[in-house]
Amino acid sequence: MEEQIGIEEGRLGPLTRLWGVIVSPTRLFSYLKENPTWFLPFLIVAIATTLFAWRMAPLGLEERKKIILRSERIPQEKKEEIIQRMEEKGGRDWKIIIFTPLGLLLVLGVQAGVFYFGASLILGGEGSFRQVFSICSYANFIAIPALAIKTPLILAKNTLHIQTGLALLLPTEKSKTILYQFLNHLDFFQIWTLILASIGITAIFGFNLKKSAGMVFSWWLLWIIISLVLKNLFKVF
Repeated sequence: MEEQIGIEEGRLGPLTRLWGVIVSPTRLFSYLKENPTWFLPFLIVAIATTLFAWRMAPLGLEERKKIILRSERIPQEKKEEIIQRMEEKGGRDWKIIIFTPLGLLLVLGVQAGVFYFGASLILGGEGSFRQVFSICSYANFIAIPALAIKTPLILAKNTLHIQTGLALLLPTEKSKTILYQFLNHLDFFQIWTLILASIGITAIFGFNLKKSAGMVFSWWLLWIIISLVLKNLFKVF
């Protein structure tokens, strides 16, 4: 029976692999070690995030307009000029369709590169970049349940600022504080993705899970620190 619904001659079917991200990640990543593949989850997430970005663009426009109007560094006449240009596009730009998938691909590449560097060169494991890229692609499939939960909340509250992490513990008035920004990074779906990446690193390189998770979460913590420093010192994020 199992052969008919998911596995044929030792192979996991596409739907079985996608469902395996949630219900049996260890089995999935063991399979990907021998059969690294990445395009299907990437394609689904790319389509979903592009549609999400396109749908939410007008809402994002309104929030950017509020930021501009509150800014004390932009002259009033300049504010009107900037807002007028933004409104002419209506918040939507065909670049979304091009750059959203490319951005996702870049994120996966950087993520896989960092994890591969940590696992192979720092920890001394044996594996390939293609294998790591494969597990990163499947681990980031968690973006689908994340969008499924966040999208109706965003539409219901008419704001992009929906929290699914520890920032919920603080009032929104604290959103400018470093503590709030740090807790905002501790998102449930992001942590879920990193746990899956840790399981995948374990499956590929043969480390114990504690060692893999230590490497994965150390890189993540380093990224959080760097992004917070840049955001608060140079205002680039």
